[in-house]
Amino acid sequence: MAKLEVYCGPMFARKTTGLLESCIKINKSVGVVIYKPVIDNRFAENDIVTHDGVKASEYGIEVVSKPTDWSLTKEDLTQLTKANIELVGIDEAQFFDDADTIVSLLVTNGFNVICTGLDLDSSGNTFGKMGDLLCLADTVVKCTSDCSLCGDRATRTFRKLSAPTRSKVLVGGGEIYESRCLNHWEQGMQEWLVWLSNEEKS
Repeated sequence: MAKLEVYCGPMFARKTTGLLESCIKINKSVGVVIYKPVIDNRFAENDIVTHDGVKASEYGIEVVSKPTDWSLTKEDLTQLTKANIELVGIDEAQFFDDADTIVSLLVTNGFNVICTGLDLDSSGNTFGKMGDLLCLADTVVKCTSDCSLCGDRATRTFRKLSAPTRSKVLVGGGEIYESRCLNHWEQGMQEWLVWLSNEEKS
């Protein structure tokens, strides 16, 4: 039976690395394709690139960019079958509005799926449909990073005050975000509250 595996955690936790390592290993014997949200063009338009610089294209793995409102169709499923695809990767799944439905359809139709995504946004709330994907998953890999301030285990993503905005979705890398332990993330959120208060007064 097809299965769903989810890599989740904060930024810089090697989630995409885990996805690529699995796809590279399996790509030697079965067909693989990775979908990514079109808004995530930090490193490449139609490729998956880890923070370490590893590219899916270097291993002959096809990467397809899709809009965040993408819905899986019967035609998509037919094309995957004709291409002998057995493993579907979905990178940055938190950005896809229908991620849970897409994944359910893929698994139901016999495709193994590996997803990556931020389980929490920088405000500490469940990001998109990641909560649903974690419930649907056969395997969950909770990835962590190192706190940018103390080096301890980091489970949260913090949006730097150098990039102040109320927008929930702000695609970026180290210039905007950093990983933090819970203690330093909470300290940072207090700083955000001060910024928001000052903004409202101005």
